[in-house]
Amino acid sequence: MNTTLRNFMLSILGGIMISLGGTAFLAVDNRYLGALLFSIGLFTICHYALNLYTGKIGYLILQKTDYYFFVILVWFGNLLGTNITSLMVGAMRPQLIEKALTISNSKLLQTPLQIIFSGFFCGLLMFIAVDSYKSGKDTFSKYIGIFLCVPVFILSGLEHCVADMFYLQLAGAYSLQALSFILLASLGNTLGAFLIPLFTQVLFQEKAATNLVADKKLELAVPKSIYRSENLYRREQLDH
Repeated sequence: MNTTLRNFMLSILGGIMISLGGTAFLAVDNRYLGALLFSIGLFTICHYALNLYTGKIGYLILQKTDYYFFVILVWFGNLLGTNITSLMVGAMRPQLIEKALTISNSKLLQTPLQIIFSGFFCGLLMFIAVDSYKSGKDTFSKYIGIFLCVPVFILSGLEHCVADMFYLQLAGAYSLQALSFILLASLGNTLGAFLIPLFTQVLFQEKAATNLVADKKLELAVPKSIYRSENLYRREQLDH
């Protein structure tokens, strides 16, 4: 299968899985249980190596220019996946539309800075969850980040652009305001996901070689955990 088509299909599936997590969150009355159940989305994405924008964008600064096209492709694939799922869930469980509408109206009342800042902290948490999975040496260390970071972002009311795509589309919020919201949340997620890779690159590039490994292809030195994560990512996802 063509690499671009393969990655787009994996991105659609990623959007579907996040939407299923969002569906579980909407379907239960206990917000703490809902926050935990939402984790099924990222759990499945990591386990089956699906594509999720908030799980990929943090590695942008460690990649070459073709990665820009890749993350844009993932974003649109996630959007299509959430669209498909929102239509199915709306037809299957119409009572969830009202809940999605309440959530969406609340989200759209935020100022641009609130959206970006909220997205920033969510992006940071998502990078931690995904990178912990990729660099974990055993089952517990791989999955603990997912089941901690996801409930934290849900209970904190932070903005995850892909989850927001699902809520807004389920609520029927197809408008320029909704599009602006998604773009601002995506920007916040992007900046938040950059925080650890960027600071790690800057702060640790002069450290002793025992704590670093040099990636000659990328011509920079990064901590072992991030190197392992991105090297694993390249083997799993990028065929070009």
